Amino acid sequence: MESNRKVFASADETACDFLIDDYKVEVGGKKKVTKQADFVLRDDIDIPDNNIIPLWMLGFEY
Repeated sequence: MESNRKVFASADETACDFLIDDYKVEVGGKKKVTKQADFVLRDDIDIPDNNIIPLWMLGFEY
């Protein structure tokens, strides 16, 4: 299976942690907020809410 997605670490960590294609992604725990990111991946929730996605859901993409 091939993904064709481009993933980079962000040069400006005040904006986001990673760049996935054209999306800014922030990764963290309870206190993590969106900042300037498009999505936040959090490890302390079970159900997605707006732009906040549970970290465990990434397993379905593999």
